Amino acid sequence: MGKKLSLGLPLLCAFAWFGHACGSSFATGRLAVQYCSRHGAKGIWGAMLIYIFTALWMFIALEYGRMVKSKSYKDIVAGIYWDNKIVGTVMTVIWDLIQLFSIVVVSASCIAGSGEVLKSALGMNYTLGMLLFVIVILILFLVGPGVFKRIGIMSIPMFVLLMIVCAVAIKVGWVNLAATIAGKNDAMLAAGTGTNMAVTNDAFTYACTQLGFIGTGSIYAGQFKSRKETFIAVFIGMLLCGGGLAVCTVATLTTFPACIDQTLPFLEIIKLFTGPAGRSLYVIYVIMLYVAYVSTSGSLVLSGVSRYAPILGKVIKNDKVCTAILVVVFLCAGIIIGRVGLMEIVKTGYAMLGKLRMPTWYIPVLILGPFAIHRVRVKNKCESVEES
Repeated sequence: MGKKLSLGLPLLCAFAWFGHACGSSFATGRLAVQYCSRHGAKGIWGAMLIYIFTALWMFIALEYGRMVKSKSYKDIVAGIYWDNKIVGTVMTVIWDLIQLFSIVVVSASCIAGSGEVLKSALGMNYTLGMLLFVIVILILFLVGPGVFKRIGIMSIPMFVLLMIVCAVAIKVGWVNLAATIAGKNDAMLAAGTGTNMAVTNDAFTYACTQLGFIGTGSIYAGQFKSRKETFIAVFIGMLLCGGGLAVCTVATLTTFPACIDQTLPFLEIIKLFTGPAGRSLYVIYVIMLYVAYVSTSGSLVLSGVSRYAPILGKVIKNDKVCTAILVVVFLCAGIIIGRVGLMEIVKTGYAMLGKLRMPTWYIPVLILGPFAIHRVRVKNKCESVEES
């Protein structure tokens, strides 16, 4: 029984990771197009490369979080760069600023996407659709932030439904997909795309945008009991995210190059399906997409709440009031940015986020993280010897 329970938390972490990535990345097809499909057939291996890059970094960060029993990403940042209080303080401030930017930008993409979906599906006003999404997130947080830890379980049906959508899209668009893979549509590639260097560069940039899950992942990591649990969480998460993005890339390539200029590529694909089966798939997709948006935005906002609620709590003693204030601030900022539209957020906001994290998060942690893990391991062994 104990073994089952020990595996449950890593799996939940992996599902939460997929839920974090699903809303703005997979479920819409927009980010798959922006960073993978626009390169044509080469974008397929680019999608897998993204999560190899991400998994290497995530394992180091989560394993260090496990060893220091992290409660938020602050506990990881404080020592993973160097065993020095000043370095830890400076890097925490840098992480806080970039994570704030991440919470707002990614939440804005979810808010904008939800507005687009409700506008397309129900004819709802775009701004009203965004406001409704914010209200839903706020209500869920007032019910209890723990709901976003449990919502990771929804990743399983979300993944299955997403694969169904992709499978149908691939079947219907097989002729164009085969032509694209064969290179017959290469003449339609935009300048600067389709090369190995361009694919790798986009993969690296996208991987850096996905590091934001550490905000929620650090909460799980602090409860892991062994390195095996860290490995399970990262390995399953990489399979779900990398495999999912690769399949989504293939699905969007069925309409290449039309997909490049579409705000919600999968929604446009599903609209082509007719009859009762097509309508049912449309309804299922819209519901799945909305849940994915809630999962992604909620996961990020949860990381912000876990980091800043203790600070705000020094002034405001009521936990629910602190949570409500932080959620409203994060999501209102998201609404303001969401007004520019999903396409612009993905093109500009995500690119900026990747470039900010590359020199400050990704490269330093990848290099210094293993040394930090060794340092903590030696320290723990010394403490064990002294106690015995």
